[in-house]
Amino acid sequence: MNDSENLDSPASFSAEAKTSSAIEPYEALRKLFVATLFALIILSGGLNIFFLRQMIFVRKDLDVVRPQVSQLLANYQATEDPQIKTFINSLIGYGRTHPDFLPILVKYKVVPDTTAPRMTAPAPAAPAQAPAKPAKK
Repeated sequence: MNDSENLDSPASFSAEAKTSSAIEPYEALRKLFVATLFALIILSGGLNIFFLRQMIFVRKDLDVVRPQVSQLLANYQATEDPQIKTFINSLIGYGRTHPDFLPILVKYKVVPDTTAPRMTAPAPAAPAQAPAKPAKK
């Protein structure tokens, strides 16, 4: 038999039909997968362009707001921060003289400010010498 007779035989048609019918769902699935990948690439590119534009807008806004924020920060550090530190130190001093207030300071973790200038305490006096023992009789 030659090749043309093999192709015309009914057995070859049924084998070919079985093969093509088995491949068709996979081909459709492959086409769907490729279409999904293409859509994913298009959407991710659009999202990246959106994020790029948002980044540009935010940087422009930041350039406008940065001087205002630095002025507010300087004002806070010059006036309000020392007042807050003074208030906290006065609360700590109050807690030293009133022991019943100490649990409140502990609860809110109020600690002395180490950066604030402190008055140095006078050096403790030298311990007094123990009195001499009397001589035994």
